Amino acid sequence: MPNTKHTRNTIVHEYIVKTKPWLPLFAVWGAEWMIVSLIAVIGEWKFPDWLNVALLGLAVLVSIFILLRSTGASDKRSKTAGQTDGGVFSGSGFIVLLPALLLAGTVLLLEGLHAVDPYFRELFRSLLVSFFYVQLGVFAGRSFIYLGLWLFALSAIIGTFYIGFSIEVLGLFGGASLIACGWLLGRIARTAAAPTE
Repeated sequence: MPNTKHTRNTIVHEYIVKTKPWLPLFAVWGAEWMIVSLIAVIGEWKFPDWLNVALLGLAVLVSIFILLRSTGASDKRSKTAGQTDGGVFSGSGFIVLLPALLLAGTVLLLEGLHAVDPYFRELFRSLLVSFFYVQLGVFAGRSFIYLGLWLFALSAIIGTFYIGFSIEVLGLFGGASLIACGWLLGRIARTAAAPTE
């Protein structure tokens, strides 16, 4: 009888390898989240109002560049190998990033509808991201579960006792956790792609 857990982990790791060109997106959005929080720490009055919008726009442009570059590289590899694999935009590649995209869409939709009070925005984001990490950890490894539980615990402490510092603390550590998540996924992708002897 085949080991279903091993088979599931192998399939998830193959998906992570396929989405490796998209992994820099975690660093881009983690850095954006951290920089916006650093601006809040230093004091928004020292910076022009349009700076946060400019940082968001820059993160979007860099993300588009990464997506276009990964699509072009995937097309070249497919043509060279004579394959018709669509890379990260294929069904199997896209499915791994679908939860992250749905999470981002959820945050944007609820914030756009003003369903989340601005005072609790960082708490809301970090709780959703912690849920994403734990869900990812169920399939990709315990490291993500620990990352999610740590961010949840931090969010609970800040939300309960220090909500006034949520922008600074949760923004900095939430952004750092996104960068760590991208690094962990990259490590899995490198290990899974390495030839076995």
